[in-house]
Amino acid sequence: MNLDKLTHFIKVYENKSLSRASEGLKLSKTAVSLSLKSLETDLAVQLFTRSNKQMLPTQEGDFLYRKISPVLVQIEEIRREVLSQNKVFSGVIRLGAPICFGSEKVAPFIHEFRKKYPKASFRLSLEEGAVIQKKLSAGEIDFAIVGDDVGPKLPASVHVEKIFEYELVLCCSKKFFDQHLKGHKLTYSRVLDLPFVSLMHLSSENWFKTHFNKTAEVNDYYQVNNHHVQIQQLLSSKGVGIQSKYSIEKYLENGKLVEIKPTERKVDYSFYAVQLFNQVPSWVLKEFIADFKAFLRR
Repeated sequence: MNLDKLTHFIKVYENKSLSRASEGLKLSKTAVSLSLKSLETDLAVQLFTRSNKQMLPTQEGDFLYRKISPVLVQIEEIRREVLSQNKVFSGVIRLGAPICFGSEKVAPFIHEFRKKYPKASFRLSLEEGAVIQKKLSAGEIDFAIVGDDVGPKLPASVHVEKIFEYELVLCCSKKFFDQHLKGHKLTYSRVLDLPFVSLMHLSSENWFKTHFNKTAEVNDYYQVNNHHVQIQQLLSSKGVGIQSKYSIEKYLENGKLVEIKPTERKVDYSFYAVQLFNQVPSWVLKEFIADFKAFLRR
């Protein structure tokens, strides 16, 4: 029996759906369906019946799953053990990610991954989501991460998986807070009058809608195109700014930055991993993606 066919069967069995299985396998629904039919032909049995758009296993399907599932788990464990012994990969992995997430999450993980494969090299493009999407479609990168500005709008030709959720917060230095905000009610007009250190291409609209149910044109005292520069300006008490909470967690914990919270409501966003369905990833890219997801869950 073909190992790929059995893997496809396991995915369909566990998801009870061709669509969800194909998404998990990063294959088209047609490819998974043909693979499943081929396996049924090889075994001369019917493995599933369709009911209300679900794939329900037959008695033979249940039997095959019980027998083959632990075997495939063992094969995967063996594969990973063998790969962990292989330190000779010397190819290039081309990645794309938004500037903030890429520098805060992807770049540190690359350093960690190269301990496992020291001869691997990387090309990391840190740009806006729309640019990353175009590079992926043009075959210039192998694996992309995009945010809410792009992820939910991507076409069916790509596999999209949510891999990280985060919160956007308005913050300032403790010194600035004590001088300008402490003891004051955080009203819409009060916040709107504050000098903003703004990150270019990052809208404050959702933050104001969440906390005040209004849109806003903020007082841009200073605009920068790099989130590290923005953080340094905020630490220097130059004003207030909107930042991803994961980027400033250590400054919030040590008290150097203070979150400005007119209400307890949160502004939540997500990042998505994106791959082309028609692109077969190398084994080391698969390894990179699996390890990166585990890294984000820590």
